[in-house]
Amino acid sequence: MKVGILTHYDVNNQGAQLQMTAMAKKLESITYGEILTKGLRVIDSTAAALSNDNRMPTLVFGLDDPDNIYRAVMGEKLGTVITA
Repeated sequence: MKVGILTHYDVNNQGAQLQMTAMAKKLESITYGEILTKGLRVIDSTAAALSNDNRMPTLVFGLDDPDNIYRAVMGEKLGTVITA
């Protein structure tokens, strides 16, 4: 899973997707606080705040490979874990 930071300018720029891909890097884990303070768009900010308040970890992984769902359910180390 790759996480990138987009600015308002990037969103309105036609090259935003290319910029995001170039800036992206895989994170093994991150906290909801980091997502909220850095303005990362991994998940919706309301979902991040509620998950943080309820101490509910979240696994974020790519669906480009259909086998990733099975791997995640089986506990394979996959994607990025978001913790409180």
